[in-house]
Amino acid sequence: MVWSMLVIVPAGVSARTSAEIQQELNAVNQQIVDLQHQLHALSGQRQTLERDVAILYNEILMLEAQIALSEAELERLENEIADAEERIDRNLTFMADGLVSIFLSESMSPLERLFGSANIGDFVDSETQMRMMSSHLATSVSEVRADREQMVKDQYEMERIKAEQVLQRNGVQMRRNQQAQLLAETRGQEAEFQRMNQQANANRARLQEEFYAAIMREAGNGQNNSTRPPGTRTFRNFSGLQGCINFPASATGTVQWPGTAARAYSYGCNHASFATHSWATVDMWQLYNRECVSFAAHRIYHGFNRDVRGFAGAGNAKMWPDTAPRIMGAVANNVPAVGAAAIWGYNDPTSQFGHVMVVEAIRSDGWVLVSQFNFIVNGRRGEYSTMEIPADSAVFVHFRSR
Repeated sequence: MVWSMLVIVPAGVSARTSAEIQQELNAVNQQIVDLQHQLHALSGQRQTLERDVAILYNEILMLEAQIALSEAELERLENEIADAEERIDRNLTFMADGLVSIFLSESMSPLERLFGSANIGDFVDSETQMRMMSSHLATSVSEVRADREQMVKDQYEMERIKAEQVLQRNGVQMRRNQQAQLLAETRGQEAEFQRMNQQANANRARLQEEFYAAIMREAGNGQNNSTRPPGTRTFRNFSGLQGCINFPASATGTVQWPGTAARAYSYGCNHASFATHSWATVDMWQLYNRECVSFAAHRIYHGFNRDVRGFAGAGNAKMWPDTAPRIMGAVANNVPAVGAAAIWGYNDPTSQFGHVMVVEAIRSDGWVLVSQFNFIVNGRRGEYSTMEIPADSAVFVHFRSR
């Protein structure tokens, strides 16, 4: 890949230096990282709201089905109450007729009723029938009235249940409307952040063109000491292997990290040495101790307070640009930033495991300072070192803040 873009600077206007452009580019890069983290959070919030709205909608459908059943039960009870009232009226009419007969009969003395009968048997039958009819009608009316009273109670209870169901349905509908409103707002925010992200990426592309044009221009003035083609994995200013940095703690409980300010942690030699090929010790991220990945996870987690989680068996260096976004919401791109992981070997079939480093600083000429473990030199491995690499030779993984 060769940069052949030419920037024409108007007369009387001084072209910006690569250092000036890099400063603005770093700010845009950080803005993109922040925007992508925001988009990741909004996407999760949107998916949660979409799920909640769907659940509430199903709950509303269930309550409306229960209300329909309550209405059907109320209609049945109303019909039964009307039927009971009709039976009461019919029995009362029969009773009235019987009472008239009884009254007319009782206005006569028993002796007169006896003399009025054809024989003694007719008299006994007549007297018995009147008493049985009077008792039956009274019992029938009493039973129907009791049934009607129970049905009226059932009707009141069913009306109460229906009212509660309607109230519950209205409450769920209100919650669904509120969640739907939040969902619409979240979708709007997500769309706005997408627009801002596209604008920031366009701005970054413009700055990158200007930056590399400045690098080419400054190379003619001897300011660029690299003649490598962009994308080549190379390094400069190698520190040399420095052991496994198990430095003693100071009086304040901090240790001196090579080339940096005091840090309240150290990586250390507290596990088996690679010299004996004892690689079975696994750290809290499910990575083998004193490998490049284990050191990078430790450094980024403790040194930059980033949310590095367990890799669940998918922690080879070349896997990080895929697994870290999926497992822990990281962002992988071609933008260097201090505290990010720099990956060599991603999508490279010739690299078995890849190599991961930690960005400690960004230089003005397109290079970055990295710290690392297990950069093998003359067969020596499992040691700490630093060096500078071209920014465009790596994929960068940006972990979210804890």
